[in-house]
Amino acid sequence: MVTAAVIAPLPDAARSGLPGVKVLEQEAGGATLVTLPRYQEFTRHAEGLARLGAEFEEIAGNRGPVLVSMLAPTGWSPRVPSRDILFTQPILTKPGSTRIALTVQVGELSSFLRGLDGQPVSVEHIYDY
Repeated sequence: MVTAAVIAPLPDAARSGLPGVKVLEQEAGGATLVTLPRYQEFTRHAEGLARLGAEFEEIAGNRGPVLVSMLAPTGWSPRVPSRDILFTQPILTKPGSTRIALTVQVGELSSFLRGLDGQPVSVEHIYDY
């Protein structure tokens, strides 16, 4: 029910503010191997870590693209290359809303999430492999 991630740096506030973060190993250079809850709780923890200044280096041993789905107003576009957007679909039960599925490199996930602050969007899910 957990997934491992390498984060650098691990902010002190993460230990108290995100109780699902468990430190397994901390290197002198600042990289920290942690476990995080899987599924929907992973999304909440990833967003919290990003806001605290943590940067993901690996998630479940992966450094490549991670799938992120977001809910946004129709017409809103994320600041990513169009090739990274996998699909958009209107939310039929919420007129004016769209689901956007895109990929973000693991090493860019935190800065991408911080870049959404103040935007009219919500992260629906970050897929933890």
